[in-house]
Amino acid sequence: MNVLKNGELWLYGTVGLGVTDEEGFTAIDVRDALAEVGGQDITVRINSPGGWTDDGIAIYNNLRAHPGKVTVLIEGIAASAASVIAMAGQEIVMRTGTYMMVHEPSCLTWGNIQDHTKMIEQLDTINRSMADIYVKQTRRPKAEILRELADETWMDGALAVQKRYATRVTDARAVQPPTFAWDTYRNTPAAVSASGSRQRSRGFQDAMGRIAAVRSAKAERDLRIAAFIREHCLGRESDPDVTRVMSRIQEEAPEAFALAKAPGPLSSTNVVTGPSSWDAAVERVNKANNWFSVHPNAGGK
Repeated sequence: MNVLKNGELWLYGTVGLGVTDEEGFTAIDVRDALAEVGGQDITVRINSPGGWTDDGIAIYNNLRAHPGKVTVLIEGIAASAASVIAMAGQEIVMRTGTYMMVHEPSCLTWGNIQDHTKMIEQLDTINRSMADIYVKQTRRPKAEILRELADETWMDGALAVQKRYATRVTDARAVQPPTFAWDTYRNTPAAVSASGSRQRSRGFQDAMGRIAAVRSAKAERDLRIAAFIREHCLGRESDPDVTRVMSRIQEEAPEAFALAKAPGPLSSTNVVTGPSSWDAAVERVNKANNWFSVHPNAGGK
């Protein structure tokens, strides 16, 4: 996508490709545009609902490294990863009627408790790195920024200036925010969601369908294994052969083993949500299902 128009960067659409069927801009697009501009001052016009965090942070760093003055103009909305990009400006100007939104990164994961725990750790690292970017601009305590990320904070121009995410508001009117899957976010203002809803991309939907199919198949498998353990193994642990079988199952199918040992009837809901530690991991990782913030991780990392 060519983002350079009349010597200015126009960052309209999603941050990165594949979020929706709408065209998005990438870190490579911005890198190439800045190389063409050279060391001149540049205005960056933003109207973006966000997208992939890694693209957003890379664009932020490219703009921070630019030798000329960077002036950021929020023309409609700068949400999620787009708000990270905005922090690169020496001046961050919001048109009347525009919005900025900051929130914690999120993603979809699939796997066992260890997989979810690793992703929680990764998300926490990303979240704190994003907070550092906002702290650098706002010069406010990191604890305050982290609370605003956790709350999914939407700001009009005046509030963004008050909180120092922006430097001033201009009288120029906002352009219409892009259509987007606004139900992705928890607290989207009605004025923003009214701009129009767009479905997630077909590729993204297909990926989510594959994850759901794998999860369903695993749940059925774990139920069968758990039923086998209860019928043939429990109460016979003194038998060396049974002990070896149970040890092998515990190693290769730990969720099924835990399900068989847990009190109460077997249920597929037990496999998907599992014990309280699994529940807590899933809730923290997929909080509010805001999975546009980072790349989806279908199998854990």
